[in-house]
Amino acid sequence: MAGRIDYEAVQRLNVTVRASDQGNPPRSSEREFSIAVININDHTPKFSQPFYEAEILENSTVRQSVVTVQASDLDLSPYGDVKYVERDYSSV
Repeated sequence: MAGRIDYEAVQRLNVTVRASDQGNPPRSSEREFSIAVININDHTPKFSQPFYEAEILENSTVRQSVVTVQASDLDLSPYGDVKYVERDYSSV
């Protein structure tokens, strides 16, 4: 196998290994292995738009919705679960 393994595409690999000796006559044996691929967080979340812009009135109420954003992650759960974190700018 050459290249990177991506858990989202392949969760298990089946491999056949062959061992042989230098005898006369040469002897060999084969064994099959099943290898489980372990998921890691290897994809970056992507927003549905490259840029978001919003306006808000200076007398708006606290916790008023200003803009809706959407992002997704190609990783399977739990790494693909996208969380949005609120920032408090009240002290700015």
